[in-house]
Amino acid sequence: MPSSDHLHSPEAQEEALAWSIKQDITAFIADHQGINLQTLSEMLGATKFLKFIPSKSRDSSSIWHLEVSAFVEELKAQHRLRAIKMPQAIENTNGTILPPDPGEIATGSGQGIERKAIIPRTRYLIEVLTELRLSYSVHEGRNTPNMLRQLSYQAFEVPEKGLVILVNNEEGNATLSFITPKKTTQQTTGNTFHSSPKTSLKHRVKTKLPLSFLINLKKNGNERLLMSL
Repeated sequence: MPSSDHLHSPEAQEEALAWSIKQDITAFIADHQGINLQTLSEMLGATKFLKFIPSKSRDSSSIWHLEVSAFVEELKAQHRLRAIKMPQAIENTNGTILPPDPGEIATGSGQGIERKAIIPRTRYLIEVLTELRLSYSVHEGRNTPNMLRQLSYQAFEVPEKGLVILVNNEEGNATLSFITPKKTTQQTTGNTFHSSPKTSLKHRVKTKLPLSFLINLKKNGNERLLMSL
């Protein structure tokens, strides 16, 4: 039987945290049948662990599988293991969140456009929300074929703080946070993000309209966001 010192050692605590994260992610997937695993893996910064399994017969269907254990083990190896509070819901919208400005629309075939680096900003945000014990839900937008940005924005709703935080994991895309009025409905909020280009929303920062802050979530930038919340 392990001693009490062993149970409270850093290694044991890390193992317990890793087990807890695996259980939470696995349970969330099981409880949300039909969830878009591509959206979930992007949100967690785990896209490299999302595997497509083709059907082996006419009677079976092709499926996506998220290798949760491998993802958590890599976080542990990189010393990036942090508690993760899963969202209350993940919903896919039918529109584009933050439609592109004219300069963000590709012309021609789009070939030769360099792919930008991916920064797991959404996971960093989740770590902060977890630390603050704040519940949240996520809304995933969709891009159109002529957009230069490869990834869609994700809208994180934080009801307790009255915030909607728009995050894109692609390098060069700003993170925007809005204070939402109490009487604002989810549909009204969504329509704002689907109809307002980024330039328009950034302008509201400069003119001190009801936009709380404009930030870039980068590695080890959690403290900056934590203070803003």
